[in-house]
Amino acid sequence: MSAPPVQIWPHLGFEDTPYSTLPLLPVARDARLLAGREAALDEIKYRLVNDRTMIPLQGDFGVGKSSVANVAAWYASTWRKQGPQIYIPVAKPFVLDIGTLAEFPREVYRRVARALISGAEALADDYRGLARVDDMKDWISAPIIRAGGGGGTAFGFGGQFSVTKAINATDAMEEDGLRAIVTEWLDSAFGDDKPGAVICVLDNMETLGSGRTVAQLIEAHRDSLFTANGLRWILCGAERIFDGISTRRKLHGFFSDPIEIGPLSDDEAREVVSRRIHSLALPNMTQLVPVTPDKFESVYLRTGKNLRFALNICHNFALHVGRDVAKVGEPSRAELDSKLADYLAERARRAADVWGRKLPPAQATVLDTLMSQFGGSCSSNDWREFSQYQSAFSNAVTKLKEKGLVERVDHPEAGGRSLITATELGRWAYFSQRQEP
Repeated sequence: MSAPPVQIWPHLGFEDTPYSTLPLLPVARDARLLAGREAALDEIKYRLVNDRTMIPLQGDFGVGKSSVANVAAWYASTWRKQGPQIYIPVAKPFVLDIGTLAEFPREVYRRVARALISGAEALADDYRGLARVDDMKDWISAPIIRAGGGGGTAFGFGGQFSVTKAINATDAMEEDGLRAIVTEWLDSAFGDDKPGAVICVLDNMETLGSGRTVAQLIEAHRDSLFTANGLRWILCGAERIFDGISTRRKLHGFFSDPIEIGPLSDDEAREVVSRRIHSLALPNMTQLVPVTPDKFESVYLRTGKNLRFALNICHNFALHVGRDVAKVGEPSRAELDSKLADYLAERARRAADVWGRKLPPAQATVLDTLMSQFGGSCSSNDWREFSQYQSAFSNAVTKLKEKGLVERVDHPEAGGRSLITATELGRWAYFSQRQEP
């Protein structure tokens, strides 16, 4: 029987990877890891208190929109110590695609129920007690439910059902009962203008394909979910996904203006890794840092200022280094930096084998401007910023798309504009054209 592999993060002196690409969650530890988003955090918190409409966050893929939303929700959850307001974040963001739309309402009610159960004690302390919390807790956690005889009620909360066994997640009668009790709980906790709400984050809305699909989803559940008493929604999507949504007749007045989440500054990118190294360091151990904050800043700049992309590169390099450390011992700082340079050069060479090693000047200029000035994502209407005629810009984008360096997605609901976004190959092509800062 073989031995398990070495857990490299404790071996390097950390409780977990300092380069995780997963969104930060609404918990205290993750709130300490967020850097450089103070203005966006303040704006979200302000709107949570003073505005009941949905709060859209928009920005390029991987800039950290859901992390900002989740950390803002955590801060809101701490306000109960300073007054009567009680905000309860749902533990994780909702993520949708076309294939899961039918399951969306059921999943919302289940996760909102869990959030209310987690906040039941605080609600009770403020005279907002919830009925039969223990019964609901048992039901939510059980994979199989046993319904009682005819004339009974769905887990004691109303709704007729017959003698049967059913999986919780698929039983329509139980879904009706779940919706009824969650609605009752929300009214009890937040009705009559009681301050607070359950905060839900809906992430990656661009996976639905277009703003029109997003609008149709929200219209279908506008009254039952998105504007329901006691629920507040923060919606995260790529650039332009919310264009035209707020002007649709059924949604007019239900959206606040989008909050733009742009690339981090150079100093903020360095601070991201600095905070993670400090917060995740194991006590009484020496930390071997695979990628220092300064080197991370360099990777971030040379690959076009996309936080998730840069973190993923550094995480994969750390895995590579950790395997070597477990076998041959700790390298020096200079050796680590040299290994990082070699690793980046090899990744760039592998990418160049796919797209080719040199771009014509017009294409190189468009890619460079797209990455350096727009962080890898722009609208087709931004062509004037690329120092080319519109036809030349459009032709260069077409050639870059053919090489797999950019994607171009049409948004007919946004006045005929297209969204142009660098691919992973495009970021490596940009990396290859830049020298070490």
